[in-house]
Amino acid sequence: MPRCADSGPSQAKPLGPPGALSTPYTSRGTMSFRTTDGTATTSDNDYVAKTGTPTFAPGETTKTITIAVTGDNKKEPDEYFYLDLFGNSNALFTKNRGIGTILNDD
Repeated sequence: MPRCADSGPSQAKPLGPPGALSTPYTSRGTMSFRTTDGTATTSDNDYVAKTGTPTFAPGETTKTITIAVTGDNKKEPDEYFYLDLFGNSNALFTKNRGIGTILNDD
């Protein structure tokens, strides 16, 4: 599970949950993703929502998806958000949801 420290106000740090295919394919494939609030929310400026559709080259099985985490000085517990995978084309993945954890370091 990817984790990133919340490091003070206005310091966005990337958090990179990987997107991975279960097996390499011989032709190009795609999968779509979107972030979804958990205890970390975009309305509280914990992270920046993101969507996308990475393309996997033949034989490629992983992509890094970078999510910007926004720092603050709030004393709060560690928080998490989800990374949902869907809409695959010529690609098969075994999990359709990942979790990104934002560690509170205030």
